[in-house]
Amino acid sequence: MASLMIYASSVLSARTTGQVIDSIKASQIYRKYVHQVDITGLDLALLRSREHVESHSADDKVAFLFMEADGHAQDKIWSSFFDQADKDKYNLYVHRKSPTSRGRFLQKYASYHEVSMTSSSWCALMGLQYAMLQASLRDPTNQQFVFLSHNAVPLKPFSYMYEDLVLNSKDKSKFCFTSITGLISSDCRFQDDHRRDRPDTLKHHQWIILSREHAEIVLYENGRSALKKYDQMRDVVDGVFQDPKMCSDETVPSMALIQKAEDQGLITNTSDYRDVFSGLEKMGVEQRCTTFAYWGGCLVNTTFDLGAEFEENKENLGAAHPMSLRGAPEYFVRDLVAHPSLLFARKFNADAFVNITLPGDFEGEFTYETQLLRDVLPDLIEKVPFFQVKALEQNQLARLNTINANSSLSMKNT
Repeated sequence: MASLMIYASSVLSARTTGQVIDSIKASQIYRKYVHQVDITGLDLALLRSREHVESHSADDKVAFLFMEADGHAQDKIWSSFFDQADKDKYNLYVHRKSPTSRGRFLQKYASYHEVSMTSSSWCALMGLQYAMLQASLRDPTNQQFVFLSHNAVPLKPFSYMYEDLVLNSKDKSKFCFTSITGLISSDCRFQDDHRRDRPDTLKHHQWIILSREHAEIVLYENGRSALKKYDQMRDVVDGVFQDPKMCSDETVPSMALIQKAEDQGLITNTSDYRDVFSGLEKMGVEQRCTTFAYWGGCLVNTTFDLGAEFEENKENLGAAHPMSLRGAPEYFVRDLVAHPSLLFARKFNADAFVNITLPGDFEGEFTYETQLLRDVLPDLIEKVPFFQVKALEQNQLARLNTINANSSLSMKNT
């Protein structure tokens, strides 16, 4: 009997080992695939023209970089937004992954530019981001480069964004870095598992804002070296970055800037993440979240915690991805719009609606109704007060998740 148990145990162990080996092989095959997608996008971007083109105005501009399939989940909100914007102070760059004859998103605006079609894949969007930077860097008046998803919405009027991004912080980039795994009292899925192992590799949300100088570094100066280093780190030989879910667009841009900070002597000890953050700050990289995303378990004890009932709703579940904000309460949307650090929010799909609480016929009685987000948000944005530097400084979000059970959402903790 004992020998039979030993035999069964050895068979099970062999099967388990085989499964692990198969998993590692599959992971590495996918890693090579996504790297090839990204490097092809970079190669094509570097082959395209760097020559400057004449802009439609001499004003400094915000470049809005939309990564789309074809059309946008909230195109009416964006049309309302740009209808109110100063046309001399922005440019639109749209990549249509699956263009059709019905695609009309933002094409009526004179500053619309269509980015050359570039292949991308899940966890392989860096090549596409390179393509968008190449297209937008050709206009020398573009000063701030804002990446936006197909279901992102604005939370502030254009005038507010322009004063914030161009007049107040033209030479600064904005990155929403994640917290170190284990330092937060939540089950947040979007954390940095590797900062202790490799402090020179920081995980951040994809939806960053780059200054012109930093955009040029990310694409032209250190695009290839950062992508190569990133790929080498994910090789199973390294034994650290095996997880294919650590996506290039969440690491490579900051890696390119870290390399530059090292070259400039702003970072001297890459084994200490505090020195890395200090060097980035010296070169003009702000730890600031500008695009909101709701990750399940990330927002415990914060203003934006919608609670277990919302997070367990199957229509909102995001699993390893941000959650859909379909059916968010009106107060929640108002709080997003009111927060000085937030300029955008994502995961508002086409069917997104807002739950509104209304007073009933009798004192203490309430009724409830739903309205589509596209009918509610433009009015809220219109009521946003002017941009104020002091308000931003006092409420700047360095993270979108908690640091400990009693911390505020705005704690600036590396």
